[in-house]
Amino acid sequence: MAKAKKKNVEETQEQPRTLDTLGRGSRDSEHKNMVIHGRSGAGKTYRAATAPKPFIMAFDPRGHDSIPMEVPGKVVEDLKMAENILEWFEEGGHKEYDIKTLVVDGLNAYYDMLYEEKGREMVSQDRAPGVDRMPYGGGMEVFRPYKRFLTRLVRLTQVRPIENRVHVIITTLDEQVKEAEQAPFNIRPQFGSKSMNQNFPALFSIIAYIAPEGEEYEDEETGELVVSQERRMLFTEYAGILARDRTGTFPLRGPAPNLSEYLK
Repeated sequence: MAKAKKKNVEETQEQPRTLDTLGRGSRDSEHKNMVIHGRSGAGKTYRAATAPKPFIMAFDPRGHDSIPMEVPGKVVEDLKMAENILEWFEEGGHKEYDIKTLVVDGLNAYYDMLYEEKGREMVSQDRAPGVDRMPYGGGMEVFRPYKRFLTRLVRLTQVRPIENRVHVIITTLDEQVKEAEQAPFNIRPQFGSKSMNQNFPALFSIIAYIAPEGEEYEDEETGELVVSQERRMLFTEYAGILARDRTGTFPLRGPAPNLSEYLK
């Protein structure tokens, strides 16, 4: 029997495919996605509105009252309206108005809206005894569409054509978790359920926490504790606060910035 012909080494090795390039500088990262979180009244909406030419998708019906200038936007009344606004951006409808940033204000209220709608749907199908009493595993019926919604928001920074791209800034409350009596508070963005608060921050490149700066004092008229109105914004994990900037756009921490000075 004839011996099998030995293959050349080059023939036996798999030829290298075209290499991708990875890392911060390997793709167009001009448009940013960002989460700003903090306590109620911390100035999240006000700070987000300093981004270039914003449009506000307002799940919080009162948050925009703190903005001193006129800003285009809509107060979201139901999930269908949120879907329509998102599609409007995906299809480039915002370009006519020269909008550069989508601000999603009060994202934690979107969770409440989605949870209630899914609960009503399960009740109508006799799968749950009440809107707030989902069966075991029913939470995934909220988790999946919520994650899809967030993923579509993030993709607005990378859609094609390039002219359709916008910055995306989300505001939400913070969640304070104290795992042990002696441990400091860990503060992270509030998305909805405990699982969402643990997992969804990974979807975003920039997470900023707004912290009050200065001492608390007692208001002479009301007797309530008040914190000075100065604010600082943290972009790096600091004393148990989840904050980061994977893009290297902002200082690590300092006075809350005018976002238009950093986002173009």
